[in-house]
Amino acid sequence: MKDSLSSWTGSQFFQKLVYHYDQERAIRTQPKNKWAEDNGVKLYPTFEWTSQGDLLLNTTNVDSQRQVARVLWGQTLALKMGWIEEVSTGQFRLGPNLLQEFHSDTIPTPTDVPDANNQPTFWKVDGGYLVLSVTCNWRFIQLNEKFRPSTEFASTRPLHVYCNVGTSSMVGNRVTDL
Repeated sequence: MKDSLSSWTGSQFFQKLVYHYDQERAIRTQPKNKWAEDNGVKLYPTFEWTSQGDLLLNTTNVDSQRQVARVLWGQTLALKMGWIEEVSTGQFRLGPNLLQEFHSDTIPTPTDVPDANNQPTFWKVDGGYLVLSVTCNWRFIQLNEKFRPSTEFASTRPLHVYCNVGTSSMVGNRVTDL
């Protein structure tokens, strides 16, 4: 995806990323595997775009105990997008661009993401990845404002080729090499 990354906005990049997620999930689905229960409970989270342009990781009606698809974000991307902040080496907190939304007024106990002490937690950074629990929804905001591919990836350098095959020619009022 790096090929044309510099011309993308954050929304375009994440639309493409969500498309790849959906395609990969569809490829891995086989007729013998069930990705939803008969009662409509899904075994995977979905992404949705809100009217404000935010990306929502929708976990409503996802069975957190039996889920078969997980979403992991690279730590570098999560830091640059402001989803997490590193307060000290190896210690993180949620950043201002990742909002946690609960399905009801009751805060559930997360069961799918254990912390280092095997205690339930809603999120953690583990092995270079941001892992989010599906016991709540997650809203990713300010995608266009934080996404700066020109600073994330080295710009291309010009390539100059010099060759002495041609001779100097008159260009305008000067003799110059072409």
